[in-house]
Amino acid sequence: MQNFVDSIRHGDTLNSPIDDAVISQSLVHYANISYRSDRSFNIDEKSGKIKDTKAKKFWSRSYESGWKVEKK
Repeated sequence: MQNFVDSIRHGDTLNSPIDDAVISQSLVHYANISYRSDRSFNIDEKSGKIKDTKAKKFWSRSYESGWKVEKK
């Protein structure tokens, strides 16, 4: 984690490509979604998107009142 912070703050070189972290973290999310939805599901290999409609609802959630994501 410190290496990531240092790369942002000081321009240090990352110990591993950020793409590796994206893959690793996605696997954690997929496992959590599988557990919470009590089902297995397929994932699009190119986009990484979940193909199962019921499991897909766990990928994001509605924001609470007063919060929103603003598009740039």
